[in-house]
Amino acid sequence: MLKKSLPFMLMVALLLGVGAGVTVFTQQAQVPQIPGITATDERPNGCVNCHKDSFKLSTIIGGWASAGASQEIVSLVKAAWPEATVSGKHPDVAAMVASQELPTFCLNCHSADSKMPLSRDLHLVHFTGGAENGFLTNFGGFCTNCHLINLDTTKPPAGTMTTKTGKE
Repeated sequence: MLKKSLPFMLMVALLLGVGAGVTVFTQQAQVPQIPGITATDERPNGCVNCHKDSFKLSTIIGGWASAGASQEIVSLVKAAWPEATVSGKHPDVAAMVASQELPTFCLNCHSADSKMPLSRDLHLVHFTGGAENGFLTNFGGFCTNCHLINLDTTKPPAGTMTTKTGKE
């Protein structure tokens, strides 16, 4: 009798989560809080919503025009643009940057088909350095901090991404 009921008892024990260290786990899916997708978009203007005060883009560009960029930035830019000559200096466009839509204005010189496309160095600057990177630690490193994704399937082309813009 025991031989016939043993398989039944083992199955019941497994289903009840008792016996030889068997535990039944239930896991609730957690949805990540992605700005503009599953959470409120607190940075609708992209660059200028994060780059404020001493981190304003016009201030940064002004510093690169006068003193030059840090060695860390120069190294990243050289990695992004190996075919270009990178000195660490930037033309002095700080006053123009302060009054224009950003990064749209930057694309006048740094378009995708230029010798120095903006997307390469921006992605390196924002996604390298681990815990030392302010974009990763302060803003979560979400692509949607800078980009809009069209998720409206009734307005083609759905699934496309654009860059947010704004003025300082």
